[in-house]
Amino acid sequence: MHFEMRVRKFIILILIVVIPTLSFSQRWKLSRSEIIGGIGATNYLGDMGGAKEEDASEIKNIDIAYTRPNIYAGYRYRLYDRVAVKGQLSYARFYGSDVASKNEGRNYSFSSNMIELNGHFEYHLTEEKSKVSYRTMSLRGKLQKFNAGVNVYIFAGIGGGFYKVKPRDNFSDSE
Repeated sequence: MHFEMRVRKFIILILIVVIPTLSFSQRWKLSRSEIIGGIGATNYLGDMGGAKEEDASEIKNIDIAYTRPNIYAGYRYRLYDRVAVKGQLSYARFYGSDVASKNEGRNYSFSSNMIELNGHFEYHLTEEKSKVSYRTMSLRGKLQKFNAGVNVYIFAGIGGGFYKVKPRDNFSDSE
């Protein structure tokens, strides 16, 4: 009888250790969905606008005054532990002008809205691990918990965009 009690205790101990480990390895099922979003800036770098110098570098050709917004939103769904699919919709606005550039005599300018839709498939090369670390908050003297991890993945996808240029000033098809 004493042997049977030891076996039962051993089995219970194994179950107590193994079951939480199995549950932890399935954590990705609890957070399969992610909503993605962001904002940014766009800038046109082409034959309109730019610096007055003939041999100007591309950095000199960027005019901050012509910077316009971009915004995107997406949804990511994890199919399996290391496999996910993602779709994203983006909106960007572009503007370009010959004012104060080497081609100022042409007096061309344009603006354009662009909408892009894309989707892709992700395969995660590394298992997602959420490390729990603590750091001291400098102002309050308390410990603050933060999760840090690295996730490496490869992806393949397809997307398409739509834009329509609106010419302004003397911009026309005829010369």
